[in-house]
Amino acid sequence: MTTGDQAAARAIVAKSNAFSVATPIQIEPWLRSGEFNILDFHEPRMKIDYGFIYRQDCMLVPAAKAFMRHVREIETEVTHL
Repeated sequence: MTTGDQAAARAIVAKSNAFSVATPIQIEPWLRSGEFNILDFHEPRMKIDYGFIYRQDCMLVPAAKAFMRHVREIETEVTHL
């Protein structure tokens, strides 16, 4: 089964024996509550592919810059496992 909807994927996993792929930050509340667990799997060829988009004529606020740093730190941790 394939779904592009994160909420649908979470619902399917929560109500069945299915599993899904997500970054920990995407499912953090469910990890903290214990509803979901991480199946520790690392494939050397896997990498996070993302981008940040923002308006060119607007300066980023400090919180946005901090968020971008945080995501990049997570990527570094994940890719060096």
